[in-house]
Amino acid sequence: MDQRELRRKLRQSNIVDLLDDGIENGSDLRVPSRVDEDAQGPDAGDANKESFKRLEQSSGRRAAPSEPREIPKASVNSAGLAIGTGFAVSGALIFPDARAINILHGSLRYRPAWIEHLTATESRVYALVAIVFGIALCAFSLYRPRR
Repeated sequence: MDQRELRRKLRQSNIVDLLDDGIENGSDLRVPSRVDEDAQGPDAGDANKESFKRLEQSSGRRAAPSEPREIPKASVNSAGLAIGTGFAVSGALIFPDARAINILHGSLRYRPAWIEHLTATESRVYALVAIVFGIALCAFSLYRPRR
């Protein structure tokens, strides 16, 4: 196997990274759940606590908190709720009384202003799209992920 293929294989595998990270993260230290072979009997729990304290001091890490912290829930997005309600209400008002209308579009860079003609059916389609978009936006604004 030449050097180029060896480098490619090393890049594709995580073995080197896993071994390197394990040593850097202190995995070569004693495991706190293991108890010394000579500490059997009623003092085994004390030996385990001492082993955990040694591990904590040597690695510089803090012990896990005794009580879990309360994570605050995400608040309701009021701006999204207002915009979604506006879309849904305007679509609901347009849908039953859809009319054929002309819409003036302003000029863009090199294009002149132009008029678009919408039939009653196209107006209903746009109103339905506005209703669906508004309801979806309200649902996403009210959604709170579980923690």
